[in-house]
Amino acid sequence: MLDYERIESVLKKNQDSSYAKMKGRFWNVTPALTEDGIKSLPIPVLKGLKVLDVGVGVCVATEKFKEHGCIVTGITSNEDEAVKAREKGHDVRVMSMESMDFPDKTFNVVWARHCLEHSMMPFVALSEMHRVLQYKGKIFIEVPAPDMGGHEGNPNHFSVMGYKMWSSLVQRAGFNILTFEKIGIREKESLVDKYYRIIAERQTP
Repeated sequence: MLDYERIESVLKKNQDSSYAKMKGRFWNVTPALTEDGIKSLPIPVLKGLKVLDVGVGVCVATEKFKEHGCIVTGITSNEDEAVKAREKGHDVRVMSMESMDFPDKTFNVVWARHCLEHSMMPFVALSEMHRVLQYKGKIFIEVPAPDMGGHEGNPNHFSVMGYKMWSSLVQRAGFNILTFEKIGIREKESLVDKYYRIIAERQTP
């Protein structure tokens, strides 16, 4: 039998995994990459859609989706992050991506940019994202690729995996992958980091 209390105690140790405190070397490109990601979604009209922003950080995606007329709800495991987001007027709840309180099929879009690498249980998190997404709803995932940028050594990264593993997990969680691309981050002429970007759709009604 699983000792769920023990598992929960391990998960709670990761609750301070917050980019509101940790501004990395590529922080300055985050707004542009976020807007580019939103535009890459195969959705002709975003206005009025319900969006879940997983791991809100400093609310870059939350604010951009609102600019597009979306109804945005954010989640974070960090209480301080949630307080700062609410002070900006955003609807942000404190909860784990592996166990969300939302009813089934609540959202049209799940935005999961640079959050799944923070999960100790990424398949469970993906399954929860599938559960709260409406039929034919879209999920946007962006994660760091392995062996680039030192992500494996980041103390709050637990799931830095390769192309085949992410593809398999996303599909096993019930999604149909629409696009899977590699994005290179450059400084001058050198490739210094690489991300995987996945856009997928909930398959089952």
